[in-house]
Formats: sequence, C-alpha cells, structure tokens
Amino acid sequence: MSLLNIFNLHNGQPAAPPPAQRGHVVMQSVTKAFARGTAPAVQDINLTVKPGEFVVVVGPSGCGKSTLLNLLAGMLHPDSGSITLDGQPVRAPGPDRAVVFQDHALFPWLTAAENVGFGLKMSGARGDGERADRVAEALAMVHLSHSGDKLVHELSGGMKQRVAIARALVMDPAVLLMDEPFAALDAQTRTLMHAQLQELWVQTHKTIIFVTHSVGEAVRLADRIVVLHAMPGRVRKTINVDLSHPRDFDSKDISELVQQVRREIEDEVNRVNSQMAEFWKPEGGADMDRGTLGVGDGI
Repeated sequence: MSLLNIFNLHNGQPAAPPPAQRGHVVMQSVTKAFARGTAPAVQDINLTVKPGEFVVVVGPSGCGKSTLLNLLAGMLHPDSGSITLDGQPVRAPGPDRAVVFQDHALFPWLTAAENVGFGLKMSGARGDGERADRVAEALAMVHLSHSGDKLVHELSGGMKQRVAIARALVMDPAVLLMDEPFAALDAQTRTLMHAQLQELWVQTHKTIIFVTHSVGEAVRLADRIVVLHAMPGRVRKTINVDLSHPRDFDSKDISELVQQVRREIEDEVNRVNSQMAEFWKPEGGADMDRGTLGVGDGI
C-alpha cells in the first residue's frame, strides 16, 4: 500500500485510522543498568502506550529518558522486565520502530531524496519506481517536495530535521520514537516544527513517543506527559492533556498545564540536588573568599 493511500495527503482529506491499529507498546517492570553494581539508569518502568497515542517523556537530566527510548528502539536490552510492540517482544531494532535523533544523522554525500530512500533501498523494498514514489510522498508530507535534489549542506536546520522525519515515516513504522529532535533549532523554527509535527500526527495516526527537556514543547504536543523520577529513572507521574490539536500555545489551559508539569520537574530536581548536596560543596571553602577569580578558576 502506498503512503498516499495510507495518509490521503494529496486530496487533503483526513486519513482513516490504520486498519490493524498498530503501535501498542507495553513496558512491564523494565530495569536497565550500564555496569554491574551501579544504580540502574531506569528501574521498574511500567508504561503502556495505546495505538495512535502521542506520549511525551520529560524529567531532569540523567533521569533515563534517552535510555527508555533506546530500550524501546531495541538498541538496548533490559536487564529485567519485558517490552512488547503489538504483542511481539522487542529484542532488536526493526522497521516497525523508527527513530528520529536530536542530530539529523543524514549522509552528507546524499541528496535529501536519497537520504529518505536509504532505508527502503537497504530493505530491498520493491523496485526503483515504487521506492521513488514513496520517497516523493514522504517528502510531500514534510513540505519538501521541491528540495529532494538538495545536498545536506544546502538545507536549513529545520529542513534537515524534516528530512530525518520523512526518512522515518517512509518506512511506515508502527511507532515513531523521537529523541529531542528539535533541541538544536532556534525558537522560531522549533515553533514551526511543532505545528508540522502535529499536522503529521493528525494525518498519520502514528504512535509517537517523544523525549524532551522542554515543558512547553511537551504540553504543546502530548496526549499524555510522563514525568520521570531520577536516580534511578522511574515513572513519577503521568499527566493527561485533554486538549484538541492543533494547540494555541498562548491559551490559559496550556499555561496552567505548563506550570503543573514544571512544578513536578522542579520538585524532582530539588529532591535530587538535596541528595547530591555534598558533591556540590567546594572543599574547605578557602577559594570562596579569593575575590575576582582568574580564567579557569572556580566551578
């Protein structure tokens, strides 16, 4: 089935839900440590994501957000617990899960269209003609139909990330995993990307699991926000966002939710800082009274 038939992009009609309702993710009691005897990066994670749901994961630095995403991608294996997608165990990377990284990770010697089609080519997806059609459709989805022949250095930051999203979508994955994909963009471009990602999600009904440090980004995009507890990473709280898309970022409802999520994260940061207070204290305190510090001095 072509992407146009799946997403109905060219006639402007809303896309029908996927017939098989793909993208049901279940994590049960998942724990992962990176070295024997160290504290787990994530511990006893229980998380269920329904087909077509947009879930955003937030939390302080070091709480295991990227680890959780890499476990879902199959790039890491849990020490205990289980991960399933549509009832099948996740044991390795696969085409049913596509990852969009913070860095676009495009091949600079390929054009935008060649980057989008690289996964299709490697998977042996049918003939050149059908691959070209699917690449063209994916580029149209991210509004880059006229940029397929451009090399990576000819694209802006936002365009590069759109190519990366098209490269993920062209494989028609059940789940789209996004690891801070807009963190390196300027504020204006990020706002544009938020609008375009909401548009894509409404059209495709993909299950999206999105990691970010930005509370505003989380509230603008999510159906449900998962706040992680740090050291080790655990689910602290889940917050439902019962607002329709696209969202007006200046609305009162959005502002109240931003404050609620921000309080959760601030409480968690304060808790972690209080536990780590001894590590932050300078030894002896002698340097604190030296007056103006030289270059390279201080913390």
